[in-house]
Amino acid sequence: MVLFNDSSLFKSHIPAKEFINRETPRNIFYSAIDNSNTLKKNVIMYYGIGGIGKSSLIKNLKDYANKKNILYSFVDFDDPAFRLPFKALIELKKNLNIPMPHFDVAAALCFIKRNPELKFNDKSLFEGNAIKIMKSMSSLEQTGILTSILGLTEVIYDKYADKIKLNKEIKKHLEILKGKSSNEIEKELPDYFAYDVIKFLYKENRDNCVFFFDTYESLWDKGRNESNRLKNDSWIRRLVLNIPNAIFVISGREKIQWELEDEQWSTNISYVSLDVLRRDFAVKYLDICEIKDEKIQSKIIDSAKGHPYYLDLCVDTYYKLLNTDRQISVDSFGRGRIEIQECFLKNLSDSEINTLRVLVIPRFYDNIIFELLINTFQTGYSVINMESFNSFSFVKRDKNNKYFIHVLMRDEIKSHMSEQLKTSVNAKMVSYYENKLSDRDIFVDDIKYLFAELLYHLKDSCTDQDLVNYIENNQLQIIKKLQFSGETSYLLDQFLDLFYTNKSTIEGTEFFSIMIDMIHLSGKYSEAVQIISDYLGSFSLKDIVNSSYRLDLFIRKVHHMMFYTPLKTLKYEMDKVMNVFSEQENLRIQYCEILFMMGAHIYLPLGDFENAKSCLNKSICIARAIGSNNLICRGLRKYSELLCAKGKLDAAERICKTAIEIADKNSLTRYELYLNCVLGEINRLNGLVNESIKIFDDALPVATSLGIKGWIGHINLSLGNCYADLGNYDLAKEFYEKALCIYNDVEQKWGIINASYAIQRLLLISGNAQNIAMLDHLSLESKRMGYTKISKYIEQTKNGELHVFHFEFL
Repeated sequence: MVLFNDSSLFKSHIPAKEFINRETPRNIFYSAIDNSNTLKKNVIMYYGIGGIGKSSLIKNLKDYANKKNILYSFVDFDDPAFRLPFKALIELKKNLNIPMPHFDVAAALCFIKRNPELKFNDKSLFEGNAIKIMKSMSSLEQTGILTSILGLTEVIYDKYADKIKLNKEIKKHLEILKGKSSNEIEKELPDYFAYDVIKFLYKENRDNCVFFFDTYESLWDKGRNESNRLKNDSWIRRLVLNIPNAIFVISGREKIQWELEDEQWSTNISYVSLDVLRRDFAVKYLDICEIKDEKIQSKIIDSAKGHPYYLDLCVDTYYKLLNTDRQISVDSFGRGRIEIQECFLKNLSDSEINTLRVLVIPRFYDNIIFELLINTFQTGYSVINMESFNSFSFVKRDKNNKYFIHVLMRDEIKSHMSEQLKTSVNAKMVSYYENKLSDRDIFVDDIKYLFAELLYHLKDSCTDQDLVNYIENNQLQIIKKLQFSGETSYLLDQFLDLFYTNKSTIEGTEFFSIMIDMIHLSGKYSEAVQIISDYLGSFSLKDIVNSSYRLDLFIRKVHHMMFYTPLKTLKYEMDKVMNVFSEQENLRIQYCEILFMMGAHIYLPLGDFENAKSCLNKSICIARAIGSNNLICRGLRKYSELLCAKGKLDAAERICKTAIEIADKNSLTRYELYLNCVLGEINRLNGLVNESIKIFDDALPVATSLGIKGWIGHINLSLGNCYADLGNYDLAKEFYEKALCIYNDVEQKWGIINASYAIQRLLLISGNAQNIAMLDHLSLESKRMGYTKISKYIEQTKNGELHVFHFEFL
């Protein structure tokens, strides 16, 4: 326990800067530092109840590392910002203060992918070499982030490879990285972080370094469950595995649970339980604090039972009384831990108590929040005395000047607060974060951090129904921005429990529709279908057909089903609607969607080109009549694919380019992406393979930034086809396997069949024997699904026939 107080609040309670006891826990750390630990355990987990002195121990160990000139870094998860892996790694890098060029490049890629609408000259959270990397983008086209990202690694290596010591062997890995989504890049950031750390240690001839992680339990601030038990700290395990000569010191209330992932973790981890101070050390502590009266000492120790937090609180109480010239007696310190807090609070001034009441509502405060709350609620406390207030033993300050009130004090104060005051303070904090989120140029990681704090205050002060109403009426724009940036996982973390718990009351809202899309985008197609089916199950078919909202959901259900359901089932579902549907003015968009779905995703893959043509023509005509550019682009795309299937490549190219112009003119980025992929396929079929590769290379980062997993798979499959045509079979196989991995991940049956078949075809054209058993299996699956065209290809390949492989994008 560190004796810490730098406040003018106390007359003689001067910081002792002395650490009391904890010899055994410290020796375990010293042993690891000196490489004398024969068990070679490089993870030390200090655990114990709240207020037992874990953070003080970490501070002491950091001081020791600093004195020994040992390289170390740290992050405290008490700060909600650092619970995001990207920000935590940036913080670790800043605290290490060593060159990390490869991590800088990877982090810049992640940042750009996460903020596609921002320009390169915008403000940045980076520093040093990372700023150079970000600025290097200004030499590229200024049309936007997605175009420029293609030349990122080339420009950086041309400009900075020698200056900042970039390894040319890592370039190819960064090239692959730029084709991934921000979330996928974030998962790999620990690898680049570790590479730079190991490189530095080797260059500087250092044996080890240390990483400190404090308040570890805050990574699960919403509670642990089976889905997140091993998820929220997976990036830390990745660091541990990749930096074997680093020591990782973790402090938290509970043991880490890594052995649930792999029992081998037990050989890496030393668990160290922290307990209360022995009586002799508690006496020593009070002596240093200049509390000499033996009766008072005895009362404090007996009441606090050696618990460091309560000992500190007693010392605060002692000097508070001393400063106000009040009599100090044994009765001033209560008879137990709960009474210790009561005695402390009883001796505070009204302004101090009022200030505490408003400051325990947010999870942390800074100078701005402090001033905002004491002025709004007129606590009577002066802003100029903030440092005095912050000097209480239960207030912790980080290096970013954020202040955290100990959870035991927060819980005690909140338990005696009126609900009206809690609601009022939460409402003020909601307004504060709303204002922060209104910044148009705010980065996605900052949005995630600020939005999480806003939701924290909303959930703390209103019912689920009020929260849903608030989201529906106020925050759909933020949610859509996060969804557009590929932050599906984050949004599901924030809302999935709320969604499932209140599904029946959310039904019929736009939020309900968005949540289904997020579940779909995460690859859970069947789950999205089931949720829609459950909702629509209470309505008759006529009710569904006569409501634009319900009909939209019905069409979306069939759309989700197409990824894993046989075409005859999809046709049955759509026929049901068509049999009772009568074209209405207010449902023309939905009718257009139905025709599109029938022509594009049922008749075309069935090989029924005449019905496909009829439905698509009608859909395009309606889309033009109602002025729906997105439906025009979608219809023309599938019509181009229909022409390709019939071998009319010139006509397909003309229509495709016309649609691309419409998409570009109307800023329909997603549909322009799809159309460009069709154009790439047309070029390949015309023998212009290198032009196709350029189109697909350009399309891949766009699909990735949009977070559309299916299309990331499609583009990889298309690139595999291109390289197979060029005879580069190794590269073709790499792209095919990547596509298959994505399709398997999202359980997309169409993609799995096509990618698996492409791999078998590659074996044949590269002079190897195809796997007939696998082709038989794929043939049965394609026939079961109704994929007529791919079934014919499979039969041809079984017979050893070589041909050009062509497919229509799903």
